Amino acid sequence: MRQQWIAPASLIAALLIVIATAITPTGSTLAIWFKKLTTDELSAQTDRYTLDFADVPSTSESTNPAQPPVWNQPSFTVTNESSTLARKMRITRAQLTSRYNYYDSKLEPVRHSRITFALAPAGQTCMSSEREQVWTVKEPEEAPPANGLFTPPAGDATFMLAAGETRHMCIDVALNTASSTVDERRTLLRTFAGAGIKAVTDIGSAQTLSTDGRESGSVTSLYRVSMPQPVPSPSITSNGVTGCQPGRMSSLRGYMRLQWGWPDASGSSAVDTAVIDRWEVWSKPTGGSWSKITNGYHVRPSDRVLAPEYPGGNIPASARHVYVERAIIRDPALDGDRKHRDFAIVGVLKNSAQTRFVAAQGWNLSWNGISDPLKNQYLCHSTFTTPGNLTGAPNVPGRQW
Repeated sequence: MRQQWIAPASLIAALLIVIATAITPTGSTLAIWFKKLTTDELSAQTDRYTLDFADVPSTSESTNPAQPPVWNQPSFTVTNESSTLARKMRITRAQLTSRYNYYDSKLEPVRHSRITFALAPAGQTCMSSEREQVWTVKEPEEAPPANGLFTPPAGDATFMLAAGETRHMCIDVALNTASSTVDERRTLLRTFAGAGIKAVTDIGSAQTLSTDGRESGSVTSLYRVSMPQPVPSPSITSNGVTGCQPGRMSSLRGYMRLQWGWPDASGSSAVDTAVIDRWEVWSKPTGGSWSKITNGYHVRPSDRVLAPEYPGGNIPASARHVYVERAIIRDPALDGDRKHRDFAIVGVLKNSAQTRFVAAQGWNLSWNGISDPLKNQYLCHSTFTTPGNLTGAPNVPGRQW
């Protein structure tokens, strides 16, 4: 028969005390366990699974073709506010609409652009030339939908955001016009100056994790091509005044030549300018107010004796000079009554709004108050900075719309 051992009760009690002492944490160990537990619980309660979206306004467009770019760079930021979780993001749609309605579809910037969404490198803005392509919205010559809404294919237009990361999303607009040289940028401006595209982008996380946090949003960004102002042309000068010169004078008629450059000072020769509907001459007598010269008698293409008039004072878009008949400078006036009158060139865009933009400088022309054709003088007196809201609207369309 097998022998059985029975442990005394005292021995069992002693063993239990030893085991309990070995596995029970000391004061410091207990504190560490407690701290670890409460830290993990706190993180779970306070970590935010929300996202933030913000437009990044850009005013980088240059009005000088010699100092590119002549357009701005729209973009927005996307921020993952979670401190622990990376997020997969997706652009769900974008609405792209032009600032203006145009008579001619070839002036429409959305239609004639390649438009893409791309990420700037981590830690950088869209001023960087590097890109991580996210979505090609459209190609040039692709007609946009009537409502301007574009939706990416399923599974496209996605990117990852690390925990706590902010990335810059660039909206890159490439017009279908070369722009590498100064002359190419002048050509671009003669077609697209003042053009604008409003991009409304819907974006959010690919998977929703919170019922009360912000995990999607809509961001509005603005793309603009610059709107240069006409300037007095340096190719003609009289009395130290650029862009002005007396024309032919006779006993019946006399003219003053005004010449401007656009899109820059060198662009003072006649050239096709698709984006312009017409030019106008606005004038103001001393102490009076500004108004358009609508009588074609006072504005003509040349100083020939039988020079035609510009009907309604409307000057063709290709023109860069005009002859102002002297009567508007002096009338009404008598001998001995010296007269001064201000003149400014105003451009009108070929859009449905007929948007006007005003020259940066105008001319002050004068008459010496002597009617005798041997002694009278009509002078290019000076140039001046045109006052704001000369036509009743801003001299240049604002950056916002």
